[in-house]
Amino acid sequence: MQDILKMMFEKQMEFVKSWVPLDTLDVPQREHYSLKYLQCIMEEIIELQREYPSRKFWHKIVKGQVDDKKALLEFIDVLLFLVALAVINGWTPEKIQDAYLEKTEFNKKRFL
Repeated sequence: MQDILKMMFEKQMEFVKSWVPLDTLDVPQREHYSLKYLQCIMEEIIELQREYPSRKFWHKIVKGQVDDKKALLEFIDVLLFLVALAVINGWTPEKIQDAYLEKTEFNKKRFL
């Protein structure tokens, strides 16, 4: 799994570097780009949600209403922007893994 995450980071780093000057970002610029990516993430989450017609609790759930391929592609858009946000902030796959393990341990203690 870590190899997949590293591959996604490498590809996204390549893409982000094509228009964001990562090597020279100061704190205000990093915050500016982070906010832009957060806005994109929220938009993509809304697009993903729209792929689920029964997202409203009063709608009847009908099997087969969700186009799995479209939903997956919207999920990938969310993921791409999340990885780009991580790249901009210098969060490596290793940092994310460490934070993930720490947070899941915290959540386990809190909820179990």
